[in-house]
Amino acid sequence: MTTIEEIRAYTRELSPEDARRAVRFNEVSRDEAILTYKMFFEQNRLPRKVFIEGYDAMYAAAALFLAKKHRVKLDDVRGGTHRNMRAVLDFYTHDSKHHARLLRLYEIAVERFNSLSQKYFNESHFARKVVKDLIDEGYHQGKKATYYSETPRKDPLSLTMADAKKFIKEIAEPFLFIMEDLTND
Repeated sequence: MTTIEEIRAYTRELSPEDARRAVRFNEVSRDEAILTYKMFFEQNRLPRKVFIEGYDAMYAAAALFLAKKHRVKLDDVRGGTHRNMRAVLDFYTHDSKHHARLLRLYEIAVERFNSLSQKYFNESHFARKVVKDLIDEGYHQGKKATYYSETPRKDPLSLTMADAKKFIKEIAEPFLFIMEDLTND
């Protein structure tokens, strides 16, 4: 288990006003990500976008929990915020009945996100540009595969819609449900 000193290295305390701003920002981020992945989920298209928006919703829900319940924010100056979120969640949810499941869901999501972005191995480089690059790369690989052959090849960075739907149903939505429960209790 992580100690309070390690948690302080990953996070910074927020003033009441900063905490209110962080709560509003993370609520909007989570809701936008959920709305986006549901829209593409229902349209049965853009599986990479469904996956990434589901992951973004998970991260925003965790950040919302930290800001609303504990008035802390992950400090991304040191980098590794995705990896550090797991340690911070471990610390702040250790007495929750959902603790083990919550951490396992988050670990699976980060592992899958990292496997999608192997060429961006340096975690401090995970940013909106990386997400955009991943989406663009999948689109262009799909176009090339369809253009050069009659049967599209599966490139290692691509996802099927079934993969994305499974991720949303088995990982993202249970995680979001648990975070909502923890945030509002």
